[in-house]
Amino acid sequence: MASLPAPSTSAVQALIDVVYANRFTELHADIRNTLRADIFDFREGLTDNQACQLSYQRVRFLRDRLNIPGDVARTPMRLFALLEWSALLDPTANALLSIHYGLCLGTLCIHGNNQPELDQYTRELESMSSFGVYLVTELGYGNNASALETEADYDPRSNEFILNTPRPRAAKFMPNATFLEGIPKLGIAMAKLKINGKDEGVFPFIVRLTDSAGPCRNIQITPLPHKPGHHLDNAITVFSQKRVPRANFVPGTHGTLNPNGEFNSSISRRQRFLQSVNALLLGRIGLTSGLVSCARASLVIALKYSIQRHSFAPGRNDVPLIQYRSQQRELFSQLAATYSMTSLMNNVKSRYAMMQNEPSEDLEEFISVAKAIASWSSSETIHICRERCGAQGMFAINRIADYVGAAQTVITAEGDNLVILSIAAGSLLQHRTPRPSTPEPGQLNDPRSMYDLLSYREESLRWEIRDKYGQALLDTRERLDAWNDNLNPALDMARTYGSRTALGSFLDDISTVTHPDANSALTLLATVYGLNEIAKDSGWYLAHGVLTADQVLSISRTLDELCVQILPYIPLLIEGFALPNSVLRTAIADDYLSYYTRYGGMTAQR
Repeated sequence: MASLPAPSTSAVQALIDVVYANRFTELHADIRNTLRADIFDFREGLTDNQACQLSYQRVRFLRDRLNIPGDVARTPMRLFALLEWSALLDPTANALLSIHYGLCLGTLCIHGNNQPELDQYTRELESMSSFGVYLVTELGYGNNASALETEADYDPRSNEFILNTPRPRAAKFMPNATFLEGIPKLGIAMAKLKINGKDEGVFPFIVRLTDSAGPCRNIQITPLPHKPGHHLDNAITVFSQKRVPRANFVPGTHGTLNPNGEFNSSISRRQRFLQSVNALLLGRIGLTSGLVSCARASLVIALKYSIQRHSFAPGRNDVPLIQYRSQQRELFSQLAATYSMTSLMNNVKSRYAMMQNEPSEDLEEFISVAKAIASWSSSETIHICRERCGAQGMFAINRIADYVGAAQTVITAEGDNLVILSIAAGSLLQHRTPRPSTPEPGQLNDPRSMYDLLSYREESLRWEIRDKYGQALLDTRERLDAWNDNLNPALDMARTYGSRTALGSFLDDISTVTHPDANSALTLLATVYGLNEIAKDSGWYLAHGVLTADQVLSISRTLDELCVQILPYIPLLIEGFALPNSVLRTAIADDYLSYYTRYGGMTAQR
């Protein structure tokens, strides 16, 4: 990094404040320091089972070292910080923390306040004498959790519920329920509450899955095959007339079951479902935030390596890779996207923390879009960083290869991206907004102009789809056909909404930055992010008269010019992530030649 100017401490701090929402010291610093412990050192040659066992050990270590309270879900910003940092060194441990604290204990925290009978389970989970599992998804149902088929039939004679898997497609798919020695499991199982044969909707029930001897009676647990890059002990779980005490029913404040076996609720079935799966929203945010953190780490690694690694150059013996415009365009574009996704997820986390106890459909919609947009963006960043590191990016010691597997997990987990985005798109179409007026052709070097263009596309698509969809409903008897005819344009609208919201969140953050270098660097990144988003649909903007042909043709050149301006700020933008290699422990993010000299016991040649 000697050829690039070193950033000032004050400029770095300004960026750290943006990335960590002014709470680095309060929420993040001690977690980062804890990750320096030997237990997080890279391990070579572990079997799947050994790697899984190590992840459970690391989770217990974090619990003890950080004194994590069982009700950490009540302070979600702290839980999100824990998930962001753990993802960097052990994606499997990251998933375990999300499931244990966010989903399982989170459900008990949110909905079990008035049930002292649940205290024994809470104590087990707090001490990690048992680990928490979350059982929602079924073999035949993915995102349509409100229609799942696992049943909890109330038996008033025994004052128990009978959990049952009525058919193969109702088997719980992929919870980390596999029996592991020394790791008993307690699960939150989402099931249809049935009272006298009447379906009252989906609710959580806590059930012991395994103990020291293996799976508990009337529960069949079948381990699933290996998943490359992820060592979680996933399984298929089947309940066979499994009886659980009435006290294990966790309705929270949105329903009561009286001694006569009558169920009462003052809110709608849909509202009951949203509140029952409130913890699922917490998990969705946490895993996505962790993946955005992995994207930041990938950029730190790839950019630092690009500064050190030399290649041939016309007219010179060699130059660092970072000097090539092709390397700059790829990595700086991803740097811009990742800063934008960081601001978006900080916005999401803040909104969730304010509305945690009363989740709304609008909040669920916002979280779903952000999850899809941010995880897709982070996956792209991770893949590009791996490629830009060449062969070095393939080695597990350099972390990025593990992040590739983590990206695939997050994109699928807590709601498959394409499915949850299509559901959110249907909701977004209902937003009542004025028809957009055509703006003047945008300015390619102004991120606010890019924001206006994204807003115009979003609103134009919303109105166009609404008109066509409404007419299609009149012309056909099949609602599915009408929706299918408009689904892909609706997804385009939802993606544009996500990009526009991300850019808006980033611009809001930039407006608070007073340090001139930090502000300039971030503004350049916002311009690159906005311009890249516009470039994806430049033909649409041209056809609608909001970009000229000359502007469309100049996008590539403008991006190159922006890269030239960003280059001197790269050390600052790297340091803004507060990710030293002393935490990441890669071979290539510091002096990679010295690392391999030490690794191979080589003697430097004179």
